[in-house]
Parts: sequence; structure tokens; C-alpha cells
Amino acid sequence: MPWQSGEPTMMRIKKIIILSIIVIASTEAMALKTSNNDQENSEEIQNHPPENIAVSLYQYGSDWKNKYPKFIYAKAHNSGLEFYQTQPFDTSTLPSISITAGGIKINIPKALSITATEDKERNIGITNIDISARVKNGGAILHEEARLYILGLIEKITASGWKKTFSLSKPRLN
Repeated sequence: MPWQSGEPTMMRIKKIIILSIIVIASTEAMALKTSNNDQENSEEIQNHPPENIAVSLYQYGSDWKNKYPKFIYAKAHNSGLEFYQTQPFDTSTLPSISITAGGIKINIPKALSITATEDKERNIGITNIDISARVKNGGAILHEEARLYILGLIEKITASGWKKTFSLSKPRLN
């Protein structure tokens, strides 16, 4: 019976074809996965913030956002204010922030988040900058250590030329 002797050969050919398809599909899947991992790794490297993020008072928020498009997003408020906020930073790669105002510059290390506010109706740029920064690289910190750090930061700020000001609409006496 010739058809019976041919059947094992046909079965072997089918198995070889199926195995070949599986091997080719697996190879392509592995190549695609490697390519995706390379892309994810390059995106991960690109998603690390720069070592220093600079912002200036009265700089337009859109200019600041365009300078760091991957890290800053804008949120409009119906009051006419625009809030520019940083994406959450990975705590292992915290940037420093440089703030410039009227030729005076201060650098604050280990920024956790930055929010800048711009009043679109006044069209004068960013008028308020809020920064959250890490005091220590991790773990608990004693109150005295935190107090000394904050006092040192205040001294650093005043030594660089920053001065305390009062809003004209608020009383000057507490």
C-alpha cells in the first residue's frame, strides 16, 4: 500500500514545516522583544531628568515647558492661572533646580517636584515658584538636623541676594 508508506513522509514534512514556522516566529518575536527592550532602555535613559532644571521669575511658562518638554506639563485653571508642574522624578535621580530673578541665582539640590504659576491675563510670565526638595538621601532625620538644614538653606538664599518682601495687599505686621 503506497499511500501508507507515503503517509509517514508527509507527516514528517508537515512536522518540519510546522517546526520551521515556530522557529521563525520565535526568532522574530525574540528580535522584536530585544528591539522593544532597547527602545524602552533608551526611553528610560531619556526619561531621566537633566542634572539641573533652570527657571526664572517672569519667564513665560510655555518657554519653560518647551525647554523641558518631557518633564513639565501645563494645567490651565479657569481663574486665568496656568500651573506648570514637573512630572514626578525618580528618587534615585533627583535634579537640582536653579532659580534666577533679577540677576540673583540660587540652586536647590534634590528637587522632588516643581510648580510654577503664571497669570495669563497679566501676561508677565511666571510669578510664583514652589519647590519640594529632599533634605536627606533617605531614612529618618532628626528634628534638629532638619532645622539646621533649613536654617542653612535660608542663610544660603539670603547670602545670594534674595530678600524677604511683603505683598502690598497684605499687612506688614503680624
